[in-house]
Amino acid sequence: MFFILFSLCSPKQDNLYLDSLGMALTLAASKTSVFQPKGQFRARLLLSHVMNMLDTQVAMNDDILRSVGIESRAVIREKFMPSRTCHHYMSFLIATASQESLAVAVAAMLPCYWVYREVVNWMVAESKKLMDANSNGVAPQHPYQAWFELNANDDYAKSVDDMLALADELAREADEPTRAKMEATFELGFRLEWMFWKTAYEMKEWDI
Repeated sequence: MFFILFSLCSPKQDNLYLDSLGMALTLAASKTSVFQPKGQFRARLLLSHVMNMLDTQVAMNDDILRSVGIESRAVIREKFMPSRTCHHYMSFLIATASQESLAVAVAAMLPCYWVYREVVNWMVAESKKLMDANSNGVAPQHPYQAWFELNANDDYAKSVDDMLALADELAREADEPTRAKMEATFELGFRLEWMFWKTAYEMKEWDI
């Protein structure tokens, strides 16, 4: 089912979402104490994720968009609205990164990293099952095969582990009210990540 789901998951919506994730990462990096070694490390880590996203995820989405006749990402911003869930998710990330502490901002972004890894690992396993079941040992080529390969590699796995480690470190440093807010924010981010996938599967748009 997830192979069908992802074939419906619009790269247009993903491009709109990635813009906001990049902004949220940049805002979070600005909250670090860059005059301290630990703060410098955290800022570099978060900003490296922005650069890596531009070099890999965004570039791959551009290739997918060109394959369906959309030549420029600017066209996406001009002609396509975020779905209602995408709009909610984008607003949540930007608002949290702008108004909350670094710890809470990282908690808001963590579900995106973590769920993506779990989903793509599941997809890769399903692809292997198809290949094993096929008499010639070759699975049908999925139109988003490049997405599987990009997000199933060791570099992406490390980026997820880095964000998990940062969230754990920030939670250990935080007071109890901040940890409670991190937990609540993570849960809301997880719900929005799940809804983002569900909206794509159901082809949901605005009701009016």
